[in-house]
Amino acid sequence: MDKMAIVKSVIGDFFNEFGTSQPGFIFMWIIVVVAALALAVLAERVYVVVIRSKINVSRFMTELIKLIRAKDFDKAIALCDSAPEGALSRMAKAGLREVDRGVRQVQYAMDEACLSIIPEIEKRTPYLFVFSNVATLSGLMGTIFGLMFTFKAIAVLPVAQQSQALASGISAAMNTTIFGLIVAIPIVLAYQWILSQSKQVIDDLDEQSVRLINTIREL
Repeated sequence: MDKMAIVKSVIGDFFNEFGTSQPGFIFMWIIVVVAALALAVLAERVYVVVIRSKINVSRFMTELIKLIRAKDFDKAIALCDSAPEGALSRMAKAGLREVDRGVRQVQYAMDEACLSIIPEIEKRTPYLFVFSNVATLSGLMGTIFGLMFTFKAIAVLPVAQQSQALASGISAAMNTTIFGLIVAIPIVLAYQWILSQSKQVIDDLDEQSVRLINTIREL
């Protein structure tokens, strides 16, 4: 048997492990469910953090500060309304609506807005880390179960049936482990990426809030 035939056989055994007649099937399907849940959370986080909350900070702030310095606050608020779901535009709008009440009130308004914006950016992201651990641990459980199956087969089955049972047990141990890692590794990478995107949005809020306050104070 050549190498490609062996590879095809390994892949075939991997997919066969999803069958209900295989000892590790329950762990394979647990990992599938974990992968589906992680994908759903990732899609929601990408929409909220990357698509909805992020805006072109440089262009937005350049236009906004120009309007603030011209004391055209109505147009400044309208500019914020042009990106109604952006984290920075929501914070800026909250502050601009209080500009007539002084710089301190503007600061309070933006801080209050951030108290609702930042949790929206951060929530559910930790679930990805949890799912990566669950996928890995489910694979480990499958490994342990496969070894238990193998040892039990040696103990109770006649010699003629042991080779097939041993192959099934070892296959379950290996396939559940690798599937758990196949699912967990991309989830960890996605988790770190979403964390970095969230941090960038929050850092923009911190930096630009100071910039807005300083601009308003100069009026």
